[in-house]
Amino acid sequence: MTRGLLEDVAAWADGWLAQRQRMLGIPGVQFAIAHEGSIIASGAHGQADLASGEPLTREHLFCIASHSKTFTATAIVQLAGQREPAVHLDDCLSRHLGWLADDPAVAGLAGRTVGELLCHGGGVIRDGSDGDYWQLRRRFPDASELRALLSRSPSPFGANERFHYSNIGYGLLGLVIEAVTGHDYARHLREAIITPLGLANTFPDFVADQAARYAAGHTHSGNGRSRIPIDPVPTNALAPATGFTSTADDLVSFFGALCFGDERLLGDAAKRRMQHPWWTQRENEHYGLGLQILDIGGRRLIGHSGGYPGHSTKTLCDPKDAVVVSVLGNAIDTPAAELCTGIFRLIDLVARRDEAVPAHAPGFDPSEFSGRFANLWGMYDLAVFGDRLLYVPLTSNDPAEVSGELTIEDGATANLVRARDGYESEGERFVFERDATGAITRVRGTSATSAYPEEAYERQFLSAARVQLPS
Repeated sequence: MTRGLLEDVAAWADGWLAQRQRMLGIPGVQFAIAHEGSIIASGAHGQADLASGEPLTREHLFCIASHSKTFTATAIVQLAGQREPAVHLDDCLSRHLGWLADDPAVAGLAGRTVGELLCHGGGVIRDGSDGDYWQLRRRFPDASELRALLSRSPSPFGANERFHYSNIGYGLLGLVIEAVTGHDYARHLREAIITPLGLANTFPDFVADQAARYAAGHTHSGNGRSRIPIDPVPTNALAPATGFTSTADDLVSFFGALCFGDERLLGDAAKRRMQHPWWTQRENEHYGLGLQILDIGGRRLIGHSGGYPGHSTKTLCDPKDAVVVSVLGNAIDTPAAELCTGIFRLIDLVARRDEAVPAHAPGFDPSEFSGRFANLWGMYDLAVFGDRLLYVPLTSNDPAEVSGELTIEDGATANLVRARDGYESEGERFVFERDATGAITRVRGTSATSAYPEEAYERQFLSAARVQLPS
């Protein structure tokens, strides 16, 4: 994977995310892509608030929810790596939270370890016996309410029986951090992670005096309902699980610090411990210490998703190649995980050249055959990555589901030499028509149907009152 290929993917992804935002009816999408510690693409599309029509920008804040777990885990691994460790991953919780052993209702958790909670192997209940704070029917619990909620919420599993995701468990880990540092959770995270990395738009929980900067959350559009704005709220004692505020730019900077070779937060040995797949819950999907782990092609990615009332977010990172992608959306049903993963699948695809694909005829620039084209059946991009010309339908959240790769034969034709399957027009030619300036005016492509530059198609064909055969 070269920097040039990444820049090609990043530039294309900007326009693709704008198209997906419109196609899916999502209020807004913010994104960033970084390589080796520098942001190579960043942007925002759509609206920050449907009610006001305010445009979404790179500076709008998002509630990034379970990304918070990665911040919490990083802080604990830092504390465990000190010359005189304040906490060990195999410490029983009761060593730092003595009240667990004193309460018969939760005494079974006293022997669970810090490491077991970090990887969701502690068997702790997910959100307690009453999780309606997730629907804003009541406020998120503070520390005393968390203890009360835990006492009436028995653990469904024993330690290390299985992977069982738990926000309550990470709330307890936040209390561990407070116990061993003598500071509140927010202060320690600022001092240990946020300030050293210069994350100016990252906060451990909702910040009331920054309320105007938040992208408004929105309800889902199930059954065609109109979306309703949702105001962000503090998550209190569950901030270590779900409270963090950030932007896509800050998130790619944070996860960039978890790439190998970057010593600002952790050494590589500590990173390998965090990134070890302690549990495999789905094919090619694992969980480490505060990290979701995803295998794509030959890449092992780390990152996290986040679901918050009104916001849906995802960040993925290749810690070896130091590539990070973050996608944030301000509606509950934003497919942020699919969009973020889709960009990484495309990165993996363009990095693996098919040597059987013949070279273009000499003297032709693939970019002169690229563009976005539309017809009655939809839209597609002819996109250039390096010297490759790919045919990418704009119907999926996974752009790696390309329909084929073209080889330029002359100034007017390109052969679809590789197709996704036998249903596509593999072996057939795309024929390009151009105006006097050389700009493409029509492509006769797959199924030998004509497609036109997007704006021209909308102007010429979608302005009609009815689609019908010409007289």
